[in-house]
Amino acid sequence: MVNTQIVLDIDNAKLAADDFKVKYENELSIRIALEADIAGLRKLLDDLNLTRMDLESQRESLKDELAALKRDHEEDLAAMRSQIGGQVNVKVDEGPSIDLNQTMSEIREHYDGLINKNCKDLELWYGGKSKALEKEMVSQTETLVTSCTEMKDLKSTLQRLQTELQSQQSMQETFDLQPVASL
Repeated sequence: MVNTQIVLDIDNAKLAADDFKVKYENELSIRIALEADIAGLRKLLDDLNLTRMDLESQRESLKDELAALKRDHEEDLAAMRSQIGGQVNVKVDEGPSIDLNQTMSEIREHYDGLINKNCKDLELWYGGKSKALEKEMVSQTETLVTSCTEMKDLKSTLQRLQTELQSQQSMQETFDLQPVASL
């Protein structure tokens, strides 16, 4: 009976070790998956930052180009005025003049609005992706916990049944070894 108890304790220890090994492997695989997800999100954030910087540099180059066009226009006007001097007097009937500063301001506001809208859209998209990944991670974690609990219950049941089987076998051996009493 002592040997049976020792064998049972050894089997219990082996099952516990196997259980810890499975838990460790599961946790390791979850950790690796999470690290891969984080790396993917970091790459996505880097790409978004690069796109934002590219848009900002395009905006700056457009501002520089506008300033250069204004400067060239002023120089051309000054050159034409110096050539004409005060000799020619021309009367032109034209409609109301267009305020270029106002037009440029409107264009600038339009593009600034587009940039802000694109940034907000990218932030919303990123937030949605992050929430979706978090929900998936929570779901997978819950599934893993449920599976581990079921597996633990099944191992416990298996262990109980094996113990009962060993007990029944021991009883059978005991009965086999006892001499049959004559009637």
